Amino acid sequence: MWVGDMGFWYYLLTYLLFDIVYTMILVPYETLVPEMTDDFKQKTKFSGARISMAQMSAILASFLPGVLLTIFGKDNAVSFFYASLVFSVLCAMMLTFVWFFTWERPREEWTEAALRAEEEKQNLSLSQSLNRLFIELSSTLRIKIFRQHLGMYLGGYIAQDVFNAVFTYYVVFVLMQEASMASNLLGTMAIFQFIAVIAMIPLCIRFGPAPSYRMVVVLFGLSSLSYAVLYYAGLSDVYSLLLLISAVAGLGRGGINYVPWNTYT
Repeated sequence: MWVGDMGFWYYLLTYLLFDIVYTMILVPYETLVPEMTDDFKQKTKFSGARISMAQMSAILASFLPGVLLTIFGKDNAVSFFYASLVFSVLCAMMLTFVWFFTWERPREEWTEAALRAEEEKQNLSLSQSLNRLFIELSSTLRIKIFRQHLGMYLGGYIAQDVFNAVFTYYVVFVLMQEASMASNLLGTMAIFQFIAVIAMIPLCIRFGPAPSYRMVVVLFGLSSLSYAVLYYAGLSDVYSLLLLISAVAGLGRGGINYVPWNTYT
């Protein structure tokens, strides 16, 4: 992808091939925790370990490009090559760890209902399997609590995606700060997201998902409003306040990432 002058179709097909392989890995990886155990406490710990690794990658993704651009210069494309090389090696290492240190529950631990369902699936044709999948998906949407949880999950992640998309522009064009400031604030958020995920594991086990989720939503909401307050109060150049608000936002974002996913799995 770092080779120039290869044409639109080359880059498009390369990106699509990467996305296909990435999805083939990601889908079974995301559903691995319930295959390993059905104990809530164990699933909470496994989900916490998975998401904490994701938060560590977010920290690295926030800081590494800036470090490489500083070393090689912002006009030198080789920095992107080295960034992709580092990320590729780390991704391969993590997938190797997943291969050696994860498992699926043996059939002896399956319930009778699960065994019957597995036997029924083996006797279905492809068209019958797809039809059954459609029926099962549509039937789950009739469950009110599932719809509510799906709304929490999608709402939390969409809100964070929107926040990520506009945050740099807000810092640069509204708060009138440098782009490096936005990068530092996002890096601070990523660090505190990692801390929040670690903290949410015992909190969810002790107090349950609902109180924990309410707390982190309040934290993220207050921090988002605080960015606007800084602008209207004329305090947008107070670096300590920006760092403090970003830290609180990171704590909220980490919990919003963790709690719905832990409940879902």
